[in-house]
Amino acid sequence: MRILRQIYQLGRCVFSFPHETGAVVLAGQWKVYAIDFEGNGRDGVLEFGAICLTGGKLQNPLESFCRCRRGAGIFICRRKIPDVSTANAAPIGDFFERFRSMRGNGILAAHHASTEDALLRSMWPSPGLVPDWHGLGASAAATWGPWIDSHRLAQKFWPGLDSYALGDTLAALGLGGKWRELGRLLCSPERKKMHCALYDAIGCALLVDKCLAESGASPIDLLRAAHGTPQLRLSEMP
Repeated sequence: MRILRQIYQLGRCVFSFPHETGAVVLAGQWKVYAIDFEGNGRDGVLEFGAICLTGGKLQNPLESFCRCRRGAGIFICRRKIPDVSTANAAPIGDFFERFRSMRGNGILAAHHASTEDALLRSMWPSPGLVPDWHGLGASAAATWGPWIDSHRLAQKFWPGLDSYALGDTLAALGLGGKWRELGRLLCSPERKKMHCALYDAIGCALLVDKCLAESGASPIDLLRAAHGTPQLRLSEMP
């Protein structure tokens, strides 16, 4: 597992989350944790990546292979994860406190978030008591969501794109070069490409950052947009 401590400025100021779990959000301070899993329901999570978006920066990137649920030598991954990498890795269960901490200190985000939510709930049905961000952290909840789904946001913010796949969306919005550069800086040498967990998490974070920058919204607004009015336009955001 690699935990990188560098901070990369995206060129503007957005929001940051409170650093203390359960704190009421004041003055627009937020964190968003973009997450990506590689794996499936049968074999479990074989690789995860996560990165924090706060204050216009990407920070604390995290990536790890995870032991295959069915044991070594069984899984053949269409994402080309080397079997030796998962055979000697820690099981995903060892990382519960990391995921709980992310959920407790910020809003989780993913591209097609229903996949990440389902995999999280298959491992741990609940994170325990964590802030209810719909209530700005003043009350408690016991769910992994609600999520910021960058796929749904892109469909609502930019209707009419030919494809809303992560790579296609970032390319259409002019973010492909920044994605490749951040991947080169932050990802393991053999995992700086699409369908690698941290690389895709970085792409999700860039897309969320684009939504925040162009709408002037907060992450709570993005939650409502992702789950609310269809075909939401940038001009309709506060």
